[in-house]
Amino acid sequence: MSPMTPRSPRSTHSRRTRSLLAIATAGLMALAALPAAAPVAAQGGTITNELAPSSLGIADPDTRITFDLVLAARDPEASRQYAADLYDPASPDYRRFLSPEQIGERFGPTDETLAQVRRVVTDAGLEVVSVPPQRTRLIASGSADAVGAFLGVPIETFQDARTGSTYHAAATEPVVPASLATVVTGVAGLARWLPSSAIAPADAPPPPARGLKPADLALAYDYQSLWDQGIDGTGTTVGIIQFGIDTDEDLAVFDATFGLEGPLPDRVAVNGGLGDAPASFGVEAALDTQVVRAVAPGTQIIIYGFPATTSFGSAMDAVIEDGRTQIVSVSYGKCYAPGYIGLQEVLDTQRALEVATQAGISLFAASGDWGAFSCHTFDKSDHQVSTFFPACTNNVVSVGGTLLELHADGTYFRETGWEDYLITGGTGGGRANVNGPDGPLERMPPYQVGVAGIDQSMDARHCPDVAAAADTDTGYLLFYTDPATGEGDWQMVGGTSAAAPFWAGIMALTLQKGQAQGVQCLGFLTPLFYELAQSRPDAFHDIVRGGNLLDRSGVGWDAATGVGSPVVSELADAVIDSLLASPATCAAAG
Repeated sequence: MSPMTPRSPRSTHSRRTRSLLAIATAGLMALAALPAAAPVAAQGGTITNELAPSSLGIADPDTRITFDLVLAARDPEASRQYAADLYDPASPDYRRFLSPEQIGERFGPTDETLAQVRRVVTDAGLEVVSVPPQRTRLIASGSADAVGAFLGVPIETFQDARTGSTYHAAATEPVVPASLATVVTGVAGLARWLPSSAIAPADAPPPPARGLKPADLALAYDYQSLWDQGIDGTGTTVGIIQFGIDTDEDLAVFDATFGLEGPLPDRVAVNGGLGDAPASFGVEAALDTQVVRAVAPGTQIIIYGFPATTSFGSAMDAVIEDGRTQIVSVSYGKCYAPGYIGLQEVLDTQRALEVATQAGISLFAASGDWGAFSCHTFDKSDHQVSTFFPACTNNVVSVGGTLLELHADGTYFRETGWEDYLITGGTGGGRANVNGPDGPLERMPPYQVGVAGIDQSMDARHCPDVAAAADTDTGYLLFYTDPATGEGDWQMVGGTSAAAPFWAGIMALTLQKGQAQGVQCLGFLTPLFYELAQSRPDAFHDIVRGGNLLDRSGVGWDAATGVGSPVVSELADAVIDSLLASPATCAAAG
């Protein structure tokens, strides 16, 4: 992500019908800019199109600006090794998760280093807002003039071309003060690109009869039997990282229509909350909440609402600090390619996600809705092969999309890797091929070594890991009220931004069932999914049709659907059996 380019939700039109509202979400998260001293190797063209944000000039010098200084780990290699050992059965630290405080004490900067950073910040006339207990960043604020002087950049007012939103960001790459160069790795929260939410309006809203309903999903993916046992997510929590606003009123209509009961979402405003959230993000927000509700109605949903200028690393750190959930979903992101993403923000996000795995948290991230060409959503002339960020990073569960087909009785028939050639739409996937000064930014994780279907000659992360229904022809039914008109109606939407919260929901069901048997935490699940795809293949639908506009689906892992979609009743048992065999020391709540 170059100056904060949140992964833009993309509009996905139906192949066979246009009478539906399709949103493709993976809205790009805003993160820090790439420092000139550490360029990312160019692999594509620059962004020169009408979708780029435009500067409205220098910000009012007295405007209050908040930003993050990303703190270096005390011993980066020790932190990385612990994160790896947590998922190595041969390690004495296997599944010994840490609390945010323990992570900060063990791997974060020392008290002396924190005092040094605080002193430099306050001496510059800035205020220290907070430091999370895991000690991964220091949040500071001050006037635009003071912040600009501290970071060596002008602070300008920008306007987002997609939403019309105005905001403040750095005009050029921020520069870490020399006195902090060894203890601060970068700056976050001042990027020029905001999350995007591209929506394709239907000619008329589809009737409630169209679209996947809660009972359809339960039957198709085989968790009706869990519901019948009273397993509905009660006693678990699912967090949603959100840049849009949904309402309890719309959720109440959804619940009443489908006979669902569950606690109201807990809406947590972080870094000032959603504030001026683009109205176009509202459908995304409703989708995320209602999909989780459709799958696990009893789970406590926590919506972490952020301003669109918040960096992804900062957002994840806030979830970790809150400490109430080990299952998190995000449907936003950005093209993982030079010109759209910077090294500082990549390193910031990687650090936050490393800490998340240490705390036992799984982030289910939408793999994008533009097939193997994620940059296309930001520049229609950019057809470089590219993946989505943060979905194609190592410490997430990358969730791809399928076209789901059912038998006449509603049971599962088959799935196809979702691709729509007419609009360059489909499940995101491929190989993270962005390089930094020391080689690939996303090296192949241990859980992908030796996996058939993955190019073992390329030392790189491949994505997605898993998949679920996302094609707009078989979209999810939700209720949404347009804030501009005050009118609510049913809409059918698709995208991997539906598949990600779907997976978060089925893991809430799994955790509740596991709790009754003594499993109290799930941990980072991606390595386990790869293991179970081999040892318990009945837990997944292996998808062998379709593709991602470039790569074809096939037996085993593929770059369209990962190891496949879930057979939930079987997958839940497989996950629980594995975790019972290796009890964990839990730190994150659940």
